[in-house]
Amino acid sequence: MNIAAKGMDVALDGSTLTVSATRWAVRFVLGTDRRTIDVSTLKALSCKLGHGLKGGPLDLVDASGKTVIFFRRTSNDELAALFAELVAIAPDGADQVPTGATPLFKETRKP
Repeated sequence: MNIAAKGMDVALDGSTLTVSATRWAVRFVLGTDRRTIDVSTLKALSCKLGHGLKGGPLDLVDASGKTVIFFRRTSNDELAALFAELVAIAPDGADQVPTGATPLFKETRKP
């Protein structure tokens, strides 16, 4: 499953979710150019569908921190389908854990 989100491309291949930034500003927000997440190790995930003038975010929390993927308000069907796939792969109850207070992921680069 491949989806174009706001400034990033999202690909789900088996239990691996790959998020690739397509814009410079999104690279800054994402914390890296490309992030690979093993969905089976997610601690929490949440989704809010877009409405009116606002798109919806998908929050994913793993051991490295939180990754937020923003979708256009016209992408609700793709977002709902992706979230359903993620919930099916993620550990039981991960969609019931709040994601709000988790710090954002930041890639650690070695000098």
